[in-house]
Amino acid sequence: MKTKFVAILLTVAILSVSALTVLARLHTIGGAGFNSGSVIIDVTLAGYGNSELSFDAFITGTDLQATCVNKGGNIAPGQELVSIFQTVSNQTVEADENGNATVNTTIDVAGQVDARDAGCPNGKWSVNGLTGLIEVELHFFAGNDAIFEIYSCEIDDPTAFISCDLVAEGNL
Repeated sequence: MKTKFVAILLTVAILSVSALTVLARLHTIGGAGFNSGSVIIDVTLAGYGNSELSFDAFITGTDLQATCVNKGGNIAPGQELVSIFQTVSNQTVEADENGNATVNTTIDVAGQVDARDAGCPNGKWSVNGLTGLIEVELHFFAGNDAIFEIYSCEIDDPTAFISCDLVAEGNL
Protein backbone atom coordinates (compact mmCIF):
# COMPACT_ATOMS: atom_id res chain seq x y z
CA MET A 1 0.00 0.00 0.00
CA LYS A 2 2.81 2.38 0.93
CA THR A 3 4.61 1.61 -2.38
CA LYS A 4 1.43 2.28 -4.35
CA PHE A 5 0.95 5.64 -2.55
CA VAL A 6 4.56 6.68 -3.26
CA ALA A 7 4.16 5.70 -6.93
CA ILE A 8 0.96 7.77 -7.24
CA LEU A 9 2.58 10.71 -5.45
CA LEU A 10 5.62 10.50 -7.74
CA THR A 11 3.39 10.35 -10.84
CA VAL A 12 1.43 13.42 -9.71
CA ALA A 13 4.69 15.29 -9.05
CA ILE A 14 6.07 14.44 -12.50
CA LEU A 15 2.84 15.46 -14.23
CA SER A 16 2.77 18.76 -12.32
CA VAL A 17 6.32 19.60 -13.33
CA SER A 18 5.56 18.62 -16.95
CA ALA A 19 2.49 20.87 -16.97
CA LEU A 20 4.53 23.79 -15.66
CA THR A 21 7.18 23.17 -18.30
CA VAL A 22 4.58 23.20 -21.08
CA LEU A 23 2.99 26.38 -19.72
CA ALA A 24 6.37 28.12 -19.58
CA ARG A 25 7.11 27.50 -23.27
CA LEU A 26 7.26 30.29 -25.83
CA HIS A 27 3.84 30.97 -27.34
CA THR A 28 2.23 33.68 -29.45
CA ILE A 29 -0.92 35.76 -29.56
CA GLY A 30 -1.87 37.57 -32.75
CA GLY A 31 -0.79 36.86 -36.28
CA ALA A 32 -0.26 38.19 -39.77
CA GLY A 33 -2.40 40.23 -42.11
CA PHE A 34 -2.21 41.99 -45.45
CA ASN A 35 -3.29 45.51 -46.40
CA SER A 36 -2.48 47.90 -49.25
CA GLY A 37 0.42 45.85 -50.59
CA SER A 38 2.03 45.22 -47.21
CA VAL A 39 2.31 42.26 -44.87
CA ILE A 40 1.43 43.29 -41.32
CA ILE A 41 2.88 41.24 -38.48
CA ASP A 42 1.34 41.89 -35.07
CA VAL A 43 2.34 39.14 -32.63
CA THR A 44 2.84 39.21 -28.88
CA LEU A 45 5.17 36.54 -27.54
CA ALA A 46 4.98 35.24 -24.01
CA GLY A 47 6.57 32.47 -22.02
CA TYR A 48 10.23 33.20 -22.53
CA GLY A 49 11.07 35.41 -19.58
CA ASN A 50 13.58 38.16 -20.08
CA SER A 51 15.87 36.50 -22.60
CA GLU A 52 16.52 38.36 -25.85
CA LEU A 53 13.98 37.57 -28.55
CA SER A 54 14.63 37.68 -32.28
CA PHE A 55 12.54 36.81 -35.28
CA ASP A 56 12.82 36.19 -39.01
CA ALA A 57 10.03 36.62 -41.57
CA PHE A 58 9.94 34.92 -44.98
CA ILE A 59 7.29 36.15 -47.42
CA THR A 60 6.63 34.29 -50.67
CA GLY A 61 4.04 34.41 -53.40
CA THR A 62 3.90 33.22 -57.00
CA ASP A 63 1.51 34.03 -59.83
CA LEU A 64 0.36 37.24 -58.16
CA GLN A 65 -1.63 39.90 -59.99
CA ALA A 66 -0.34 43.43 -59.41
CA THR A 67 -2.44 46.56 -59.14
CA CYS A 68 -0.79 49.52 -60.87
CA VAL A 69 -1.34 53.19 -60.04
CA ASN A 70 -0.12 56.40 -61.64
CA LYS A 71 0.55 59.80 -60.06
CA GLY A 72 -3.00 60.91 -60.91
CA GLY A 73 -4.46 58.01 -58.89
CA ASN A 74 -5.66 56.00 -61.88
CA ILE A 75 -5.63 52.27 -61.24
CA ALA A 76 -5.04 49.48 -63.76
CA PRO A 77 -4.34 45.76 -63.39
CA GLY A 78 -0.86 44.58 -64.25
CA GLN A 79 -0.70 42.46 -67.39
CA GLU A 80 1.96 40.01 -66.14
CA LEU A 81 1.94 37.68 -63.14
CA VAL A 82 4.70 38.33 -60.62
CA SER A 83 6.42 36.47 -57.80
CA ILE A 84 7.78 37.79 -54.53
CA PHE A 85 10.28 36.54 -52.01
CA GLN A 86 11.27 38.81 -49.20
CA THR A 87 13.21 38.08 -46.02
CA VAL A 88 13.31 40.20 -42.91
CA SER A 89 15.97 38.62 -40.74
CA ASN A 90 17.42 38.85 -37.24
CA GLN A 91 15.14 41.54 -35.89
CA THR A 92 15.36 41.79 -32.10
CA VAL A 93 12.56 42.75 -29.75
CA GLU A 94 12.81 43.79 -26.10
CA ALA A 95 10.54 42.35 -23.41
CA ASP A 96 8.18 44.52 -21.40
CA GLU A 97 7.96 44.47 -17.59
CA ASN A 98 5.86 41.28 -17.74
CA GLY A 99 8.37 39.38 -19.89
CA ASN A 100 6.28 39.67 -23.07
CA ALA A 101 7.45 41.09 -26.38
CA THR A 102 5.43 42.48 -29.26
CA VAL A 103 6.49 42.22 -32.88
CA ASN A 104 4.57 44.88 -34.75
CA THR A 105 5.96 45.58 -38.19
CA THR A 106 4.75 46.33 -41.69
CA ILE A 107 6.66 44.95 -44.67
CA ASP A 108 5.97 46.57 -48.05
CA VAL A 109 5.97 43.73 -50.57
CA ALA A 110 4.08 45.43 -53.43
CA GLY A 111 6.66 48.22 -53.45
CA GLN A 112 9.34 45.60 -54.14
CA VAL A 113 7.66 44.57 -57.42
CA ASP A 114 8.97 46.36 -60.50
CA ALA A 115 6.13 48.00 -62.46
CA ARG A 116 7.62 46.85 -65.78
CA ASP A 117 7.75 43.22 -64.57
CA ALA A 118 4.10 43.50 -63.48
CA GLY A 119 3.04 44.77 -66.90
CA CYS A 120 1.91 48.22 -65.76
CA PRO A 121 0.97 50.60 -68.63
CA ASN A 122 4.32 52.43 -68.66
CA GLY A 123 7.33 53.42 -66.54
CA LYS A 124 5.44 56.23 -64.79
CA TRP A 125 3.19 53.75 -63.02
CA SER A 126 4.01 51.90 -59.78
CA VAL A 127 2.69 48.79 -58.05
CA ASN A 128 0.58 49.52 -54.98
CA GLY A 129 -1.28 46.25 -54.44
CA LEU A 130 -1.26 42.52 -55.07
CA THR A 131 -3.89 39.81 -55.33
CA GLY A 132 -3.37 36.07 -55.04
CA LEU A 133 -1.92 33.74 -52.42
CA ILE A 134 0.95 34.88 -50.19
CA GLU A 135 2.63 32.76 -47.51
CA VAL A 136 4.20 34.34 -44.44
CA GLU A 137 6.58 32.18 -42.37
CA LEU A 138 7.71 33.54 -39.02
CA HIS A 139 10.54 32.15 -36.89
CA PHE A 140 10.89 33.25 -33.26
CA PHE A 141 13.99 32.62 -31.12
CA ALA A 142 14.28 33.16 -27.36
CA GLY A 143 16.99 31.54 -25.27
CA ASN A 144 16.92 27.82 -26.11
CA ASP A 145 13.38 28.05 -27.48
CA ALA A 146 12.58 28.40 -31.18
CA ILE A 147 9.16 28.18 -32.81
CA PHE A 148 7.68 28.81 -36.24
CA GLU A 149 4.30 29.85 -37.59
CA ILE A 150 3.13 29.77 -41.21
CA TYR A 151 0.27 31.97 -42.39
CA SER A 152 -1.63 31.81 -45.67
CA CYS A 153 -3.02 35.08 -47.04
CA GLU A 154 -5.66 34.80 -49.77
CA ILE A 155 -5.86 38.32 -51.18
CA ASP A 156 -8.79 39.06 -53.47
CA ASP A 157 -9.13 42.81 -52.80
CA PRO A 158 -5.83 44.75 -52.74
CA THR A 159 -7.41 47.63 -50.80
CA ALA A 160 -9.04 45.61 -47.98
CA PHE A 161 -7.40 44.34 -44.80
CA ILE A 162 -7.00 40.56 -45.02
CA SER A 163 -6.46 38.52 -41.88
CA CYS A 164 -4.16 35.65 -42.80
CA ASP A 165 -4.92 32.09 -41.64
CA LEU A 166 -2.50 30.19 -39.42
CA VAL A 167 -1.85 26.92 -41.30
CA ALA A 168 1.10 25.42 -39.38
CA GLU A 169 3.08 25.97 -36.19
CA GLY A 170 5.60 24.10 -34.15
CA ASN A 171 9.11 23.99 -32.72
CA LEU A 172 12.17 24.63 -34.84
